[in-house]
Amino acid sequence: MKNKFGLLISLVVCAVLCACSSNQRPTSVYLIPEGYEGWVQIAFGQKSEPEIPVEDSKEIFTLNEDGKLMTSTPEPSYGAASDEFYYVDGEGKRTEIDPNQRIHFQTIGSKNTESGESRSGGTVVIDFFVGDKDRVDEYPKPPIP
Repeated sequence: MKNKFGLLISLVVCAVLCACSSNQRPTSVYLIPEGYEGWVQIAFGQKSEPEIPVEDSKEIFTLNEDGKLMTSTPEPSYGAASDEFYYVDGEGKRTEIDPNQRIHFQTIGSKNTESGESRSGGTVVIDFFVGDKDRVDEYPKPPIP
């Protein structure tokens, strides 16, 4: 009887662990130009743009000086992960950004670029604000390409 109960507990634990791990995604590493403050926008599914590179099982998002990135990767990875945010200087040196202090309003969404209405099948974007939360109103959110 003890063996059957132990087997049942083992199966339940295994099922819970499998269910939890299925909601994981690769860590996203955001490389932001040093000193940048404003909205970041990453647009997916953009033809003729490079795919998001993966290094050491992490997706690397290198933003331009305007805080934007366009990629042919069809859509972002979904699920839970501990993302990393860095300022990058002209020599490639990374300085970690505390996401609790400097990263705000991170969302994933899509929009039909012709009508402006949210819908599935439109351009998918990740956007978030980098800087002091109190200054977000000073920066207009960029339109979805």
